[in-house]
Amino acid sequence: MTITTLANSVQTLQSSIITILKADTATLSFTHADDEVTTRTLSDLSIMDGVPVQLIKGIGFPHIIVHTPEENTERLTLTKFKTEFNVHIEIIDRYEGNVRILTDAVKDALHNAQTTTKGSSYWWFGRRIRSNLNYNYLPSIKGEEGKPVWHMDLFLTYLWTGS
Repeated sequence: MTITTLANSVQTLQSSIITILKADTATLSFTHADDEVTTRTLSDLSIMDGVPVQLIKGIGFPHIIVHTPEENTERLTLTKFKTEFNVHIEIIDRYEGNVRILTDAVKDALHNAQTTTKGSSYWWFGRRIRSNLNYNYLPSIKGEEGKPVWHMDLFLTYLWTGS
């Protein structure tokens, strides 16, 4: 396990979240075109730390993007700090219902893995979850004009105390 310090706390948290999500094997049912239903797990999906080329091309859905956490650090003593991290996770798919299923799965996976983040000195504040669902249209992709892409912004707050 990586020892978390103020110098590596942002990267450690982002990496921990991606690892937790990629390890989750809970079965999820997704609806696709013509009401076709498939089952997958979070570990089957593309979970990354940046915008994938497939998203720009309008393919490869769903996408889960874990952005670099924002931090707010307060000095408690000469050697002790309290840092609050705001983590932004984007969940993107062609179907609104799938985005909601994935949002719940992401929250559940992170909640169930609190001991993993606690081991790195992070504490997840479940009461500090915010989300925002909306949709956009992809730019002129042949055959996809006028079809929405659903987008959930999920914001989680973690607290880290360390030196």
